[in-house]
Amino acid sequence: MKVNRRDFLKKTGLVAGGTLLTGSIAHGATKSSFDATQLDSQEQVNLLTRFENWVNNYSEIVKKETIENREFKNNKALTELPDQLANWMPELKKHFADPQFAAQYLKVSEKLTQAVTPQF
Repeated sequence: MKVNRRDFLKKTGLVAGGTLLTGSIAHGATKSSFDATQLDSQEQVNLLTRFENWVNNYSEIVKKETIENREFKNNKALTELPDQLANWMPELKKHFADPQFAAQYLKVSEKLTQAVTPQF
């Protein structure tokens, strides 16, 4: 299955009428990209933490593949991780009606947008 960058971003919910955030997000491994104090529940914090961990993992693999100039299709993790996210994306999406959650989600997803280069 061939997935281009745009299809991947659509699949992960990062393209919604051009609503991607722009700007720089800190990429610290221990510092979260989102502000947990803006969220309504521990469930939302847990969901965004899980999503951010996934983003960090995926971004690191993309970075390594880019440095090695390898073909992404040969990396098992890069073919399995999008499916993993797709399985629990509905859980994230049910919170998108909350504007604070959606804003914090976009902060995390900006890291992914930065990692997924046009060559992908």
